[in-house]
Amino acid sequence: VCVCVCVRVCLSSNPTGAWEAGLRLTNMSLAGLKALYERTRPELRRMYLLDRFWHGGPIPGPCKEFSGKRKPYFSGFDHKAFSIWFVEWTDDEKLWDVSICQDKIDELYEGMSPFKELCFGLMLAIDPNLPKCGETARGKNCKLTGLWIFRGIDQIPPIVARECPVMQQFAWSEANLRNKTDVKKINAFLCHETHWRTLNYSKNADTEISASGNGTPHGAHFYRCFSERG
Repeated sequence: VCVCVCVRVCLSSNPTGAWEAGLRLTNMSLAGLKALYERTRPELRRMYLLDRFWHGGPIPGPCKEFSGKRKPYFSGFDHKAFSIWFVEWTDDEKLWDVSICQDKIDELYEGMSPFKELCFGLMLAIDPNLPKCGETARGKNCKLTGLWIFRGIDQIPPIVARECPVMQQFAWSEANLRNKTDVKKINAFLCHETHWRTLNYSKNADTEISASGNGTPHGAHFYRCFSERG
């Protein structure tokens, strides 16, 4: 039985120097991952991005981060040098609509911005308050969830945890790549087709990404990628 333990970020993590000394050498580049994600059209992510994310493959289009005549190539996810984390909003403050979620995402991204070389993230806000035909809004609390990839394994980089206190408003749990449910959830985040900074009505905005697997059958959703260029 695979158990995923949800933990809060600990500000008293190991010193940054010791953490850096323990990092495993890797061919995987977060800049390459960001380029691969951003340059794969949303409607083609399930067809092309997933295989290249897990196993490696060429990065479509020109990429300024890379030089030389060879076509840019992403080496594939290195589970020995990087870790994948799920994040959920757990603070007592209520998220009554997606605009509040947008503000919270902005705060998180602002805090993360000095550490772009250490992380890559996707955040999703889901508003269940849009009524179905003939119904009235129910005033439910919105859901704010996300997927983050960090350099290193078993812990979030100590300098990020220390210098980004807004992380304390979220619960973080490391994905277990041996768990098919976790892998399916990762794939769902990577293949989400909502464009950056858009707000659209969706009948199944949360179905695949919900931790319970049941999802929210309707609602507005807001999807943003944490990017060096965004």
